Amino acid sequence: MIFAAAALVAWLAFPDITTEQPAPATRTTRFPHFSDFQVPQLYSGPIASPKFERAYDEHYVGHLLSRTSDGPNFSGQFRIVEFRTGNGPLGAIVIDSKTGSIYRPPHEIVMDDFFIHGTECLPALRGLQWAKLNDDDDATAPLSFKATSELLVVRQCRVDRAVVVSYFRWHGRKWHFLKHGILPPPPVF
Repeated sequence: MIFAAAALVAWLAFPDITTEQPAPATRTTRFPHFSDFQVPQLYSGPIASPKFERAYDEHYVGHLLSRTSDGPNFSGQFRIVEFRTGNGPLGAIVIDSKTGSIYRPPHEIVMDDFFIHGTECLPALRGLQWAKLNDDDDATAPLSFKATSELLVVRQCRVDRAVVVSYFRWHGRKWHFLKHGILPPPPVF
């Protein structure tokens, strides 16, 4: 009787906790897909020149943005421009094709304003069956995105060679963190 009363009190205090068995190991966690975050239309008007808010930004990355005349490649009206300086880390910037406004990648993944560190192991994974997730995604690319979707997928290497995959949604000109996942280290041959 005391056990039943304690169980009832615990259930009333913590209704989300259950005593059921965990789901079988075969159950998979669903990760976001590009099709989950479709945009209603693609911008097709004139392409605006980048508008830098800080002189430092213009000096530092302005000359690297030569491809901004291309149309949107992300989230309907935006363009993600990726760049590297020498053997350094991957840099990225988001430009609004309609207004020229510039945005940075999610703060959780960048250092030094524009740079995404921890991507150097990814090219070595090309060709491995492990890296083939589906037709829409390349698990060896640091950034994956589409013109028709608000989803950005970011991959970064850990010290143990596992790959952290982060999912972000670009909505209302803000980044919204969705989920993290970890791909195990590829097999060693």
